[in-house]
Amino acid sequence: MIPFIGITHFLQKHARLVLIGLVLFLVASCWWSLQFKIDASADTLLNKNDKDYALSQTVDSRYQLSPTLALVFRPKTDLVTPQGLDLVSKLKQDLSAVPGVVKVTTILDVPLFTQPPNSHFKKGSEITIMTPSVNIPLARTELINSPLYRDLLISRDGMTTGVDIQVDPAYLVEYKVKHKLIRDLRVVVDKYRVYGDTYLGGLEVIADDMISYLNRDLILFGTLIFVCIMVILTIIFRRMRWVLLTMSCCLAALISMTGIMGLAGWKVTVVSSNFVSLQIIFTMDLVIHLIARYEELLSLYPEESNNQIVIRTIQEKFSPSFYVSFTTITGFASLLTSGILPVITFGWMMMMGITLSFTLTFLIFISVLTLLPRISANSLSVRSLPVRAIARKTERHRVAVLVIGGVLLIWGISGMFKLEVENSFINYFKKSTDLRRGLEFIDHHLGGTTPLTITIDVSQFSKSDPATANAAKPSRPAEEDSFFDEFEDVTAQHVANPQGLTLEKVMIAKKVHDYLEELPSVGKVTSIWTTVKMSEIIAKGPIGNFELAVLKNTLPPSLKTQLLDAYFSEDHQELRVNLRLLDSDPKLRRNDFLKKVRYDLEHKLGIPKDQFHLSGAMVLYNNILQKLFDSQILTLGTSLLILIVVLYAWLRNFALTMIIMVPNLFSVSTVLGFMGWFHIPLDMMTITIASITIGVAVDNAIHYIYHYRSEFLKDGDRVGAMFRTHRSVGHAMAFSTITICFGFGVLVFSNFIPNIMFGLLTIVAMGVALTSSLTIMPLCLLLFNPIKQPK
Repeated sequence: MIPFIGITHFLQKHARLVLIGLVLFLVASCWWSLQFKIDASADTLLNKNDKDYALSQTVDSRYQLSPTLALVFRPKTDLVTPQGLDLVSKLKQDLSAVPGVVKVTTILDVPLFTQPPNSHFKKGSEITIMTPSVNIPLARTELINSPLYRDLLISRDGMTTGVDIQVDPAYLVEYKVKHKLIRDLRVVVDKYRVYGDTYLGGLEVIADDMISYLNRDLILFGTLIFVCIMVILTIIFRRMRWVLLTMSCCLAALISMTGIMGLAGWKVTVVSSNFVSLQIIFTMDLVIHLIARYEELLSLYPEESNNQIVIRTIQEKFSPSFYVSFTTITGFASLLTSGILPVITFGWMMMMGITLSFTLTFLIFISVLTLLPRISANSLSVRSLPVRAIARKTERHRVAVLVIGGVLLIWGISGMFKLEVENSFINYFKKSTDLRRGLEFIDHHLGGTTPLTITIDVSQFSKSDPATANAAKPSRPAEEDSFFDEFEDVTAQHVANPQGLTLEKVMIAKKVHDYLEELPSVGKVTSIWTTVKMSEIIAKGPIGNFELAVLKNTLPPSLKTQLLDAYFSEDHQELRVNLRLLDSDPKLRRNDFLKKVRYDLEHKLGIPKDQFHLSGAMVLYNNILQKLFDSQILTLGTSLLILIVVLYAWLRNFALTMIIMVPNLFSVSTVLGFMGWFHIPLDMMTITIASITIGVAVDNAIHYIYHYRSEFLKDGDRVGAMFRTHRSVGHAMAFSTITICFGFGVLVFSNFIPNIMFGLLTIVAMGVALTSSLTIMPLCLLLFNPIKQPK
């Protein structure tokens, strides 16, 4: 202890220089923090080591799937009327004028096939709904009944249209450029709101809104949290020096941490977005324990100087504070084993943040209190809380406390079995937000939002019997004029090409297509079967291998890529089926859905499992969530094991080590049980709540046990030690918990649901941790008496 006292004396002697050095460090941190960034893009939520990620990239490249945004428009007037089509035309022009937009596809641009029948293709031209000779009512009927356009470009009731906005990939690389693109598109959207319901959607829009909400919440609610905490601290301590000291330590820790993050290039993602809140919690807890003990020592030793009281405070609180910090750091270090980049980065961030909080708190506390005048022992300001009453009731009603604790534990553990692992972006936003309304609107009117791709290897059908491949055209009545009749001069080698599209391959796609359309929560499904149905409309009847063989030569260029190349790769002998899920469906369980599709494709449709693959955004996000869940079980177990080892190394008492874990058991089971009973799913934002809860619970327990042991060793009186610990450390624990709960209560006003959940779950975790630390854990100390008084 002598070297430590020497360091404290040194800091007191050079207090002004220490503060000047801290100010310079914080100035540098402010400069570095200019590089601080928030990144909630899709890439930050993906595991690039996932084989499905590589598959999705390959599929996108193979079928030339460009990044697109979706816009829906439901005008107040009828859509398919001259007035409605004129609005769509103006909307397209305004969207096309936005820098970064490559192509805009609307119902005005797609060809019609039934009026006048087929003749426009024979002449090398296309007829659209804007062609002067088109019959508008018939065109509306064709669009609504089209297997391709329905639920994609027009709703089933013909009142809503979808607009496909293809953007330049270069505009999606840098956040500022992408944000400006989306902002410019929303200016157009807002302009047309006077004409009807207009919403912008797509994964990039979701990611951009998430960044906007995180930015706003960090600034707005960060400020509100600070103001609320200052008010509560003022009420508790009734002395401005303690309020300013606490807030100075929190601000110093946050500024230095954001500076280091900017210097290191660490970006805040959805997973790590709560690092600010966590750092405030940890720093404030340290400072409040120091302040409470300092004022208590002032009353115990009124004759000692201010510097001596500071030294006593540091001597008594350094060890428990160090172990609080060390155990929390080791807990977050377990995240490094997850194998998921955003989780690993979050682990490094919190390890560095806690180290900074611990170091800066003690440096600021020692330096500032050395320079400030001593407080009179007769003017102590801390309010008294009924913690001694809690101690009395715990000691008198031991059985009742144990019964209530047991019931709470059973309730929590049973609720854990009801936990669900889900990742629904639509549920990240309040129903009042524009994005939430837009996603629900797309789901209800235009066939879903979340994409899923199924690719099927059909190379086994590439060695078909030439006689089958060279099948004759279907017989039709002589009076029927088929569009394909004009291609009778097609060469035999085109028709007999086994690598081309055949009915056998189409039937595979049809089975999958029809199966998917029957599943609940599935919206629009498109595949080569969609192409065949469109071709049958052109041919006015069923088509055979002959028509399939020449299809790529007969389709207009505008539809060849969209209808053929997008769903069949001749070079790779692969079919592609695409579907969109109704993300707003509350019954949708994404992981169960994917498992069912994989099982049914193999066992019901008879496709070998090595011949089909699922890819796309839904698969990737589900994979990362499942990996997060699995890694959290692993890291949670690792955290608890490390915590037990570290605490045992410090206490050298196994029974006491297990007793100190009691608040962790209660807080983790209660928080997870609360989520289970109230149907709050584990997702990318709430998946780390268990690790966070452990860090919250262990802080109070360590401070309590450390002080209880020192009090018990004075006279061996277990009950007396409990009362004295409640009076001393119990007040600090209560002050810290009350302040944090009120501060984070303001998060319930956020529009970003994950932040609301974090605030709510933090309050639950803090409340349970405090209650169990002041009741169940002390009762265990009384009943088992793990500390033996030395002779």
